[in-house]
Amino acid sequence: MAINVGKKPSPHGEAAQDLTEVQTKKIKNGEEEITAHEAKSVPVALPPLYETLEVGVSFRMPVAQYTMLEFTVRRNRPFDPEKTDADKFFDETKEWVEKKLNSIIAEQQSPEE
Repeated sequence: MAINVGKKPSPHGEAAQDLTEVQTKKIKNGEEEITAHEAKSVPVALPPLYETLEVGVSFRMPVAQYTMLEFTVRRNRPFDPEKTDADKFFDETKEWVEKKLNSIIAEQQSPEE
């Protein structure tokens, strides 16, 4: 089976294309001598720094003597703290987690058909 090697450009290759170098060489006594070296680079834009917010809720449900079911729902979401209010983002995530857990509990408590 042949291995296909992709030719997709890497981020490093793309950044290298933005670099330009100029060297001026002078040949003296049969040897090359670099007389001037000039390099120009373009700064790479960094992506915004994200924080992650994780919300989790657990619930234990007794199903028989000495037997419990435990349900856990967690959600981990990245957000940009410069553009998003952390408290509002937390409340939205918490609401989603609670809805999901409540639907699981309701499903377990409904009589089987």
